[in-house]
Amino acid sequence: ETAQIQFPNDSQALAFGANQDVLLTHAADTGLTLSSGTNATTLQIDSNASDASVAPKILFNRTSDSPADNDPCGALHFEMENDNNQQFQAATIQVTAKDVPDGTEDAQIEFKTMSGGSLTYAAIMDQNNDFVVYGSIRANDDILGGIANPYSASYRINILYKAGRGGIVGRAVDTASNYPYTFQNYYGTNVGYIYSTTSTVVYYAASDYRLKENIVDFTDGITKVKQ
Repeated sequence: ETAQIQFPNDSQALAFGANQDVLLTHAADTGLTLSSGTNATTLQIDSNASDASVAPKILFNRTSDSPADNDPCGALHFEMENDNNQQFQAATIQVTAKDVPDGTEDAQIEFKTMSGGSLTYAAIMDQNNDFVVYGSIRANDDILGGIANPYSASYRINILYKAGRGGIVGRAVDTASNYPYTFQNYYGTNVGYIYSTTSTVVYYAASDYRLKENIVDFTDGITKVKQ
């Protein structure tokens, strides 16, 4: 049999450290709570594996005699207090089993964030590996943090998804000219862009003499300039 250390009473704790400042406390009918006397409570998992296996790892294992489609598999909850000293879920990452028949199992990862007092979907990676975003992907002067935008105007890109229909919308967030779609070559040099004003859309591409046809010499240029 497996050796056990028994704590028969609820809310009992194991204390660690010279000052007993790290506690592993039993929460009745719930589980265990790790806490410390500082702001740096840390649960660290180490592994000295030297092969190609994945290590270390955390396993969320739900066992059930009656699994069903759309059962939640597990979740990470991020909680904190509001200004009324009440706990609320700031965000969650949850996995849901969409289909459970043997051999055709499907699952998805769901991201939710607190918005206006309600926990709402932020994004889903579904069983078809489609990444669904609810809301906007926004950037100021730098789209998605990857390439510096040479223009100072603010903009955002909305990725819309509803009832199987989707689309991408470049929306200005001020009245200036906005450049939500910039095209670059392999070296990161801007070669063209699509931008909007308050009344129209402009398509711009850098001129390239190698794409021109019927090129002829221009004579008497100085006279033309003076005119």
